[in-house]
Amino acid sequence: METLEKEEKKKISAAQELKKSVAKTLKVTQHEAEEMIKAIFDEVTNQIKEKGSVRIEKFGTFKMQFRAAHRGYNPRSGGFTDIKASSNISFRNSKVLKDKLSK
Repeated sequence: METLEKEEKKKISAAQELKKSVAKTLKVTQHEAEEMIKAIFDEVTNQIKEKGSVRIEKFGTFKMQFRAAHRGYNPRSGGFTDIKASSNISFRNSKVLKDKLSK
């Protein structure tokens, strides 16, 4: 249980740091920065839903990936089970981002 609490605190901390950094860089309030960040994430989400992918130049590409329903084998029980269709989002970083991170 403690591990989950620590992970949640890290997420909150990272979100707060991002909000503070954006506010400082753009010289706006933290509330305005938070609204801007939410708007960007909402628009990226909407574009992924509509088009299946979003490419952000010099950052990377978010892409929706689909997995069809299929039968899977459960080695613990030795039986087969039906696995529902699902979707997930993958991210592929751009060369520019990769180069910046590897410095």
